[in-house]
Amino acid sequence: MRIGILGGGVIGLFSAYYLVQSGHEVVLIDQHGFDRGASYGNAGMICPSHFIPLAAPGVVRQSLKWMFNDTSPFYLKPRLDAPFIRWGLQFFNHATKSHVQNSIGSLSSLLFWSRSLYSGLAGNVLDFKLYPKGIIMACNTTHGLSEEIEMSKKGERLGMNIQVLNLNDLEKINPGVRINALGGVHYLDDMHLHPGELMNALISYLKDKVEWRPNSKVLHFNKKNNSVKNITTTDGDITADVFILAAGAWSGELARLAGVQLNLEGGKGYNITLEEAQPQLTTPMILVEGRVAVTPMGKALRLGGTMELAGINNRILSGRVEGILKTIETYLPDYSQASLKSITPWFGFRPLSATGLPLISRLGSLENVFLNTGHGMLGLSLAPASGHLIDQLIHNYSKSV
Repeated sequence: MRIGILGGGVIGLFSAYYLVQSGHEVVLIDQHGFDRGASYGNAGMICPSHFIPLAAPGVVRQSLKWMFNDTSPFYLKPRLDAPFIRWGLQFFNHATKSHVQNSIGSLSSLLFWSRSLYSGLAGNVLDFKLYPKGIIMACNTTHGLSEEIEMSKKGERLGMNIQVLNLNDLEKINPGVRINALGGVHYLDDMHLHPGELMNALISYLKDKVEWRPNSKVLHFNKKNNSVKNITTTDGDITADVFILAAGAWSGELARLAGVQLNLEGGKGYNITLEEAQPQLTTPMILVEGRVAVTPMGKALRLGGTMELAGINNRILSGRVEGILKTIETYLPDYSQASLKSITPWFGFRPLSATGLPLISRLGSLENVFLNTGHGMLGLSLAPASGHLIDQLIHNYSKSV
């Protein structure tokens, strides 16, 4: 079958990878090029430890506390926008203990499956490196550390390898780096990579195996009955037997063009990359109270965080970046705000579903249009498993037509 994948980020590329493996003809379509976007600028973390869906009671409570603080890890811009209001109501309705309990098993399984797929691909089929150093959840308050230890017990019940650390342990694991924290939890099954290296490896592998359609913004879905026959883009019409919406935060806009309302919101995140970090951190960390991720990438150090819900826009809110820098200096005083302020911040958008879980399914009543989006902050973590799942869905569809 000929498969049109709308979106050239890590989800779209892994979808293409597995569909090509299954013998399908693939055309990759992106409104820009294939060398930008959230897939390049993320924290590079592969996190089986993140088994709680974003839609959870604690997230709503904490977000309300942070909402009016310019430098907090969360910002929501109230707006009279029907899709946003609908998304907000559904997210709130899903932020329950029962939803969390019903989701943990499936999300954890997907994350571990993805981790296993990464391990099989790295340095073998695809030319990128994995660093199995785990991720440390570092805490600088008694309450934060207590909550993180309680969370780790759930992880242990799911079969995760976990160590509780004190400050001395943190500094032994990261020699030469000053750390201001009470302790943390080390999730030993987590890994990290350089996202740019992964994207380049996927593009190199797929280079001669798929058709590339960059700078092709979708203008219209041309439908007949309950199927899409072709799409009209700024680069002409593209015909396929099946279309997959894997355009991250832009998937909701594409769904609406196809006549389906999709509850998806773009959550902006920021980061800065210190190209020559001295001293260099050894093990990735998440600074829990400030919600900032810190990832060593060769000689560089990537520092990122915040969740900004203000629609898709190109504005950089200085308070959000200031909040990241302040958190970094609080936990890791070797990297002062003054030394980091001159670095130009990067931003990208995470596709947030109203359930906090990925959307891998058929799109509404359209028979030949599928979704592979809504991964939130777990796009990199879940990409290989998501690509495998969409391939299975297409296989089942092909047997029915």
